[in-house]
Amino acid sequence: MKDLSNYYLSNHAEVHKRPRSIAEDKAMLESIILPRLGRMRASSIARRDVSEQHASLKTTPYRANRVLALLRPAHRRTIQRLDERSGITHPNIVRMPRMVSGA
Repeated sequence: MKDLSNYYLSNHAEVHKRPRSIAEDKAMLESIILPRLGRMRASSIARRDVSEQHASLKTTPYRANRVLALLRPAHRRTIQRLDERSGITHPNIVRMPRMVSGA
């Protein structure tokens, strides 16, 4: 997952996003996503892992949804890269959890 985050930041965020958005993405990756999923391989992350990550942030619904919004394109772009290399199609596991409605 650490490689996925580096790939996403350098090949997508820094190319397409504003500096403040890049900083926010880095902060979410370093403080929320990588401590929980950082040692896992991107291809071994299951929907359950993402759902648990999302549920762990239920006290901060906005942040929970921002984490999902960051994981979606990061995971999708990496999985597309794996598919191109291997010829095997992988599912995008980040689409399943539902967003938390704000309180």
